[in-house]
Amino acid sequence: MKQPIAFKAEFHPALQDGLGYIRYRRLAEGEHVARTMRVSQDVLIDFDSNEEVLGMELLALDETALAVARTCATEFDLALPDFLAPRAVPAT
Repeated sequence: MKQPIAFKAEFHPALQDGLGYIRYRRLAEGEHVARTMRVSQDVLIDFDSNEEVLGMELLALDETALAVARTCATEFDLALPDFLAPRAVPAT
């Protein structure tokens, strides 16, 4: 499972929930994002020229976008930062 190396979140008054970027690998000098796949309205995944995931962009940090990000993480074998991972529901 590929571990994130960084997470950056931004919150602006105009954005209800903020936005974020989960980085899985830094670009080498001269390297660039080869392809971006839009998974949903609020989730995009960046790939390098070898189709390795570079990062996941979250254009919203609401529960809908986080659910899509969690599904993508499973599909692409990516770990999410702990605070974005699904929370266990306590037994009643």
